[in-house]
Amino acid sequence: MAAAHARPEECGDFLERLLSAAPALRRPQVNHRRLMAAACLDHVTELDPSVRRLVHDRTKNLVRPTSELGARSLGWVGPIVLELLPDPEQVPSDQQALLLALTATRVEDDAAIDYLARLRGRSSLAVRTELARPWRHFDTERYAREIIAHLDPDGVHFPVSDTAELAALRHLGGRPRVQVAGVIPVTDLMDGLDRDRLTHLWLNAEPTDPDMSWLSLFPNLRVLRVNPRLPRVRNVPEGVTITA
Repeated sequence: MAAAHARPEECGDFLERLLSAAPALRRPQVNHRRLMAAACLDHVTELDPSVRRLVHDRTKNLVRPTSELGARSLGWVGPIVLELLPDPEQVPSDQQALLLALTATRVEDDAAIDYLARLRGRSSLAVRTELARPWRHFDTERYAREIIAHLDPDGVHFPVSDTAELAALRHLGGRPRVQVAGVIPVTDLMDGLDRDRLTHLWLNAEPTDPDMSWLSLFPNLRVLRVNPRLPRVRNVPEGVTITA
């Protein structure tokens, strides 16, 4: 708020103070001040270019997550963090790629899609699962087109939280494993899930009807995973294994 409401000179002075030497502070506190300065860039309307360069210079080697907890927590910085993260195509290990994905998927802005698209070719199941997870936080059609469509489906449960995502997934040809992450009417699931391709269905939201006899429409369905906190389902077709 201070950066957004300040006049250009005041904002520049404020950011320079955040970035100035602070011998009394420990390294994590200094890093936090620098990240605060970076986050402010998304809220200022006018700023001296030299101050903007200073912020980038002081943070360009700072935003490199080293743990899953740290990666998740960086999302609060906002879209500017995408400019500070390493180039995902230059990261050699899948573990490092996963950390970048954990940060970028928590930047709930469509600007993150361009960054995430550079991770979509990874073979790691953990990376592909993370890229599929945050679909609901972005533009449905664009995320489906630029991310979901390019993910190797092997082993990934693709989440759908509403009928728009269900329709988008069906438009892509469906997927063998689908996670129902939102309350979707049974009639929509019957129409939206691919009847020949579906092999694994995960009900992570309470079904509108616990009667599962409609699953007989899916001849290749083998596994029904049900959140143990949900009401018990009934009339599951023969040959379908129920897991928690």
